[in-house]
Amino acid sequence: MNFVFVLMVIIPAVVSQSVPSTFCVDKDDGVYYPACRRFIKCVNGTVYDTECFNGQVLNLKTGNCDDAENVDPPCGRIENCTGVPDGRYPNLDLGCTSFHTCKNGTFLGHNFCPDNLVFNTFNDYCDWSWNTAKPCGICDETTIPCL
Repeated sequence: MNFVFVLMVIIPAVVSQSVPSTFCVDKDDGVYYPACRRFIKCVNGTVYDTECFNGQVLNLKTGNCDDAENVDPPCGRIENCTGVPDGRYPNLDLGCTSFHTCKNGTFLGHNFCPDNLVFNTFNDYCDWSWNTAKPCGICDETTIPCL
């Protein structure tokens, strides 16, 4: 479980700071550390630290910024946070592999969990399904925390 917590701390730090030019040297072309408004893209070993502006979001099909109406969920969907308590909420319809954040009644955006992880609402971070209560994980709610 500590490993997952470290991922949640490191991933936002990598995206918010400059990415080393060697980041993509041994990586396949594609999008890494995706969030709907900011992501790292590798093309032929070259790194592109990309931020979407003017209401655009990441289109996972193209690997580029695009207008939200052209993008599949979760990035293409704006959640209604009116009257919703501040916090992170799993996107249940997408198998909890992503989550969105509400703050002061405002939708702040969607984020993705690393591969093979789901959003754990009890711990408020991405975790293994066996450590996560239903509906996102396989742990019985009576065993919270699932360890």
